Amino acid sequence: MPNESLQPIIDIYPWPNGLEFRTAEDWWYYVREQGEENKLDLLMTMALLSDKVCQLLLAHDQALFDRFQLSPQTTDRIRTIHADSLTVFAMVLVEQRLVTFKEGKTP
Repeated sequence: MPNESLQPIIDIYPWPNGLEFRTAEDWWYYVREQGEENKLDLLMTMALLSDKVCQLLLAHDQALFDRFQLSPQTTDRIRTIHADSLTVFAMVLVEQRLVTFKEGKTP
């Protein structure tokens, strides 16, 4: 048997179980190991890739937040964003980050 090199796979479609690829859990392990801002960036990336994930994000779906193991502070911050599109959501999120940065705080 040849030596296989398996890559983690972002297995999100159909949400939430994907197609159950063998290395999909490696992706979620990677996500869980990230800091809050990186988790949020990965969530935004997944929302770009999947309309279902996008709709869940815009609806502030707790199961989605739980899958990313976001902190209560991050989910509270997300819940303050009321947007009808991912573009608007992203603009508000960036604005929040700029304000936080200018105040010298960590998000």
